[in-house]
Amino acid sequence: MVEEAYEAVSEVERRNSSGVMEELGDLIFMTLFMAYLFQQRGDFTIEDVLKKAAAKMIYRHPHVFANRHVESPDEVKENWERLKKQEKSKKSDKLDIPRSLPALMRAHRLVGRAWSLSCPDDNPPGIRTFICNQLKALEDLSGETNSADKARKHMGESLMAMVCLGRKYGINAEDVLHEAIQRRLESSNPAAS
Repeated sequence: MVEEAYEAVSEVERRNSSGVMEELGDLIFMTLFMAYLFQQRGDFTIEDVLKKAAAKMIYRHPHVFANRHVESPDEVKENWERLKKQEKSKKSDKLDIPRSLPALMRAHRLVGRAWSLSCPDDNPPGIRTFICNQLKALEDLSGETNSADKARKHMGESLMAMVCLGRKYGINAEDVLHEAIQRRLESSNPAAS
């Protein structure tokens, strides 16, 4: 399902209407099929899913469905965020970040919710020093045998710290990595753009 969602986004970015239509069809099919499987188990029906989705949208958009007056699109967004936070605080731990998200996106959310748990320092120079130390430790492993686990740890810590650094500069690591990949694809194959 996640892959289908990414394929739909890719077609939207390409402005390919027929591709978007096809991928949205795949997503709708996957949604209906998943709901059917859960219905077979007796958990819920597609009607339950639709009712819950409608209730959520009505709750989060009082400017549309109730008599709440707003002055600007920014106020709509602020209200939406506030209502979403209220919902989440009733549910569970704020660190409940879906494991199915792409790793950089998941890290970005974690850093946003729990900086001190996620980041090695609170300022960019300290974060950069941490990254350099992790990369140096990675380099020092180059001659060691059986160092794959240590290398994975240092690489993971470096990536996490890069997400922290990006967050400090208002940069989403997931987005900039996609941009870097696209630049490489375009430079190796001008027709890919």
